[in-house]
Amino acid sequence: MVSGPRSPMSEVEPTSRPMSSTDPNVPEAPASEPIDLVYLWVDGADPAFRALKSRYRGDAPKRDDRPELTGDEARWMQMGEISWSVRSARRFAPWIRNIFIVVKPGQKPPVDLADPRIRIVEEPEIQPAELFPVFASRSIEPFVHRIPGLSEIFVYANDDFVFWRPTPREHFVVDGRLSLRGRVQPRWRARIDAARHKGHTRIVNLTALLLYERGFERVHTPEHSFHVMRRATCERVWAEVGDRLSKAVALRFRDDDNGLNWQTLVNSFELRDRDPHLVRTFDAVLLSFAHVEESVFMDLYIRLRLALLRWGLFVPRTLCFNTVPAVRQGRVRAIFERHFGRLDEVGSGGERRDDDRRGNPE
Repeated sequence: MVSGPRSPMSEVEPTSRPMSSTDPNVPEAPASEPIDLVYLWVDGADPAFRALKSRYRGDAPKRDDRPELTGDEARWMQMGEISWSVRSARRFAPWIRNIFIVVKPGQKPPVDLADPRIRIVEEPEIQPAELFPVFASRSIEPFVHRIPGLSEIFVYANDDFVFWRPTPREHFVVDGRLSLRGRVQPRWRARIDAARHKGHTRIVNLTALLLYERGFERVHTPEHSFHVMRRATCERVWAEVGDRLSKAVALRFRDDDNGLNWQTLVNSFELRDRDPHLVRTFDAVLLSFAHVEESVFMDLYIRLRLALLRWGLFVPRTLCFNTVPAVRQGRVRAIFERHFGRLDEVGSGGERRDDDRRGNPE
């Protein structure tokens, strides 16, 4: 699937847009149907990538947040999260068949590439050539269901999501029905939240309003956690809102006013066309470090959550460690090592070696 390293500007063959209609009444996937896991990942420190991003930024909208915490540059910071996340999946979700990692051309994530279950997919393999390059995950996510060989039902993840304790297949799929975690967002609340907020919250609610304008009776906004999706539903999204979606995926950089949230689209179509389980859960935790330097409350909350993880109390199934600043990475890495073992002490399948006794008891 992957050739040798290529220049980020190397030419690729155009691929057709996923606009074809798919019957939403196709048979549900049986319990034995495989489920794959998909990540987006980029090496933000790669000089070639940084040069390419700088070249295309031009007059792209700049975010006015503190760049080291919540601005654009914060999105490229990393502390090896993808390594921890892949190992957490192998250890706590062993039912996952393959792990696909979508990357920029020529980049290689710090995971066990000798593991045949881990497959690297370069963005031009799934994205129309005329759109490349883009630097916003929202412009790439609507194409991940086009990965060759991807299971009909799959789980999509950011590289900062981790499984923290054993998570069964039924966490995502029960008798062919997807378990959508989040909430139904009423139209009135979407209007208020879109007007009051910026960033991710604004994009999610503008997406909700678009669907209400297109005749949806209910719109589902997902938790910031692992997302379960169906390829047929992804195709249905393209078939019905491809006119608006085509404009959104053409955005090279994050745009709070014109972007769309892919997970909101897919979840809402799944809710309209099928019969998913709607789950409100405290089994997923978002640890966002974006405002810890500005808010005493957020700082105390993060400290408390980290302490509970160290003590093994109130442990969720999944967590997201979002935008961890450099000054806090040492503490987070120590918690990861305590729980999973050091990266060089973990087998390729994610299992802890026999001589490692430091993890929290399960």
